[in-house]
Amino acid sequence: MRRLLAQKWPDQAGVLEGILFGDASRISSEKLEMYKASGVMHVFAASGSNVAFIIVLGWRLFAGLPKRIRIIGTIGVIIFYAALCDYSPPILRATILGIIVLSGRLGKGKVAALRWLLLAAVILFLWNPLYLRDTGFQLSFAAAWGILTLAPLLERSPKLTFLPLILRPVTAVTLSAQIATLPILIACFHQLSLIGLITNIFILFLLGAVLQFGLIGTVLSFVPYISDFGSGVFYQAAIWLLLFADQLLSLCAGSPGAYFWVLNPGAAFYLLWYGAVAVVIVGKKKIAFIVIVLIKKAFRLACNGIDIFIAKFGSMTWLKKYGPISRVIINHRALISIRKIGCAPGREFWTKTGTILFLLIIVACLYLPSGDNRLEVTFLDVGQGDCILVRTSRETLLIDTGPKTAYSDAAKKIIVPYLMEKRINYLDMVFITHEDGDHIGGADYLLANIPVGKVLLPNVGERLENNAWQAGLPSEYLHDENKHDVLNAGDRLRFSTGLLIDVLAPVSVIQNTDADPNNNSLVLCLEHLGERILLTGDMEIEEMKTISDRGVEWDADYIKIPHHGGKSSFDTAWFDQTSPQAVFIMVGRNSFGHPSDEVLAYWQDRGIPVYRTDNNGTIKLIITKKGTQIICGRQ
Repeated sequence: MRRLLAQKWPDQAGVLEGILFGDASRISSEKLEMYKASGVMHVFAASGSNVAFIIVLGWRLFAGLPKRIRIIGTIGVIIFYAALCDYSPPILRATILGIIVLSGRLGKGKVAALRWLLLAAVILFLWNPLYLRDTGFQLSFAAAWGILTLAPLLERSPKLTFLPLILRPVTAVTLSAQIATLPILIACFHQLSLIGLITNIFILFLLGAVLQFGLIGTVLSFVPYISDFGSGVFYQAAIWLLLFADQLLSLCAGSPGAYFWVLNPGAAFYLLWYGAVAVVIVGKKKIAFIVIVLIKKAFRLACNGIDIFIAKFGSMTWLKKYGPISRVIINHRALISIRKIGCAPGREFWTKTGTILFLLIIVACLYLPSGDNRLEVTFLDVGQGDCILVRTSRETLLIDTGPKTAYSDAAKKIIVPYLMEKRINYLDMVFITHEDGDHIGGADYLLANIPVGKVLLPNVGERLENNAWQAGLPSEYLHDENKHDVLNAGDRLRFSTGLLIDVLAPVSVIQNTDADPNNNSLVLCLEHLGERILLTGDMEIEEMKTISDRGVEWDADYIKIPHHGGKSSFDTAWFDQTSPQAVFIMVGRNSFGHPSDEVLAYWQDRGIPVYRTDNNGTIKLIITKKGTQIICGRQ
């Protein structure tokens, strides 16, 4: 198939292969971004949606046969498709789910199908309990549950009567799947595509046909003598539809606000969202009845408790002295007497005042600042590069923005999603230590998507005009003095929470070394609650000497090892003047030999723990009044 597509339709071969088998490795980043912006990126995740279309295809192939044979034949088709996909975990999971749901059609009605769905979840859980944490597992079952429960209600809804009859079922199915999966998508990907609500209804008609034509062509490629011709006909039809779909998706992706980042909304959002869905499914009257019954039971239990308290610890005369509240305690008919003094949660209370109070409590719990004046320094695992997040109870700072290569952008793939997960939608400051791509690479994307108070740069004079700085930072941040400041050795930043940042370098512009960008790095020393953290950029031996020549103290309780543990940034005499409790190396897969064996051996001989992002993942250093803690993403 790949050979035939590469010969005749090289520009679309990767996209068609991605739709058929979930392999998006041959699709250009620009094309992937278009599908992502238009909300249909999931067509390249060969799992639930693919298997759903395969079920439709198989169901049509066996039309006219007895129901039992038709179901068994369709099950055979999706098993064959799983084999074509080499039984990848997402496809295998969706195949099991499809088999279970098809088997459920042998029962009678919706309840049987939901029971089969539950059985599928139990089987997969017993097979691998970690599936419960798998995003694909959650999305597959949420979508299937939504389709089984919400689609029939939406299809009968008067709000869809304006649609042509042929569009109502697919609209109901698409909306029900999106309603059921939206909180999971936000929690996992922190992105929302408004245009996707439309594209998933109309474009999926085309992409579903592309999938089915492509699969028929793939099946025909096994047939002797007609393989190239027969499969070519269906591949051509799939390509024509794909080209048309691409034109429509390009228009959708270019529309304003096509998709945007979304903060992790927290537990309250998920409870309210699925609570509202439950109200729609069960009905408002039933929900209200259940709530009122539960409230009455709770108050009866409370009154029984009051009875026991009065019998053992009080007298009626003593309790009457406390005014109106005694009427609640003395009259044990709970709701009647409580309503008389305005305390009872009656129907009106719960529908208006109670709802407002409930939301205010949730918002207060989520957003009121914590009284714990802690400092969190997070060394993000961005591969071969640096990105350090510094947070107090009031300030949020970022030091460097990770690498950007032809294949990946750390800001887009890791940093911005991490900020969304941690509910960070604003950065007070972004420090760029120097202009190398593994430190400044993600700045362009980060600054375009996250509001930033100010960008802070090393004061290296005319070096800020070189090509690396010009290409690394957006022009407005590099040239507008209101958006950036430069820092020299000796500068000190004070924050309201007590955090101090001392600038140790650059002392002066260093030239004519083997690595001038590294030797002009911004070197910072953070101090909070008596603990010091030294953040060294990529400084090398020449810049270390300028710091020692100034006569300032550079010892710290925790040190970020410079230049990913490279040998050119290692001076034993300089580090002998330090006595850290732990050191951190930010490093990923590389061809430079980082970290060097000499650096690792030095710290090992001194008995000081070494934490590495390539081994330990994202590393968080937490400093509080009670002490310090280091938490690793991987052990």
